[in-house]
Amino acid sequence: MKLVVFDFDGTLTRLKIDWVELKKELNEFLEKQGVFHIKFGRIIETLRAIRQEDMELWNQVNDILTEKEIEGLKEKVNDEIFKILKEYGFKIAIWSRNSRKVIEKFLGGVVVDLALGREDFFEAGKKDKDLKFVIEKMSVPPKDCIVVTDHPEDVSEAKKLGCFVIGIESENFHAEELEKSGADVVVKTINNAIEEIMKRVV
Repeated sequence: MKLVVFDFDGTLTRLKIDWVELKKELNEFLEKQGVFHIKFGRIIETLRAIRQEDMELWNQVNDILTEKEIEGLKEKVNDEIFKILKEYGFKIAIWSRNSRKVIEKFLGGVVVDLALGREDFFEAGKKDKDLKFVIEKMSVPPKDCIVVTDHPEDVSEAKKLGCFVIGIESENFHAEELEKSGADVVVKTINNAIEEIMKRVV
């Protein structure tokens, strides 16, 4: 194994955000701009629809969302996690639907090989966060990649690519959902995930 790819919110940290209230606030903002035909449901899909129509409006909405994400960030990275992986020669990447800015704030100067947020995927013409895109940028075969995530969709995508997947239970997704999506191992914490990675050091 040569690369570890981490999801962000729900995996490395948990953003303290009331998503229902935030969507309401974003919809009110759109209405004030005279936009009534777009409503926030699934955030990434709504952002994509706005970006396709009006880049200036997308920038405004993305700024509001990014500010809320940064406000919801209540902890910094445990850099010991990354130190351990680096000592064993792993490359480290983070991929997320959150803004790259909140990832950078979380890292606080800790260096990883790659950190991509929603802006990066949209700019690259991707519809959503794209694991294949991340792995290709890192020039590592999927079979040499470990993916750590709390989201069943991420698990399914990673397994289709041929990655080893560690699922982390979260408030939103339980072990059963992660296992059903194909996770090779399901753990409760990020520290448990690092323990599982260490078992696979070649």
